Amino acid sequence: IAGIGVCLLAAFVATNAESVIGATLQSQFDWLTNEVVNILNTTIGAIVAVLLGWAYLHFSVGL
Repeated sequence: IAGIGVCLLAAFVATNAESVIGATLQSQFDWLTNEVVNILNTTIGAIVAVLLGWAYLHFSVGL
């Protein structure tokens, strides 16, 4: 069950980050295409998921 929460929160953070990047930065840089923004979205989601999973494992002792 905790893994579902980690995935949902990571996806929420990544999706919002993608929206912010697309709305604010994409028009300023020619190299920042939709594909690059999607790669950033996936990378951000993966990093957040790993960090949340690590935090859960290290700080949920005794729960």
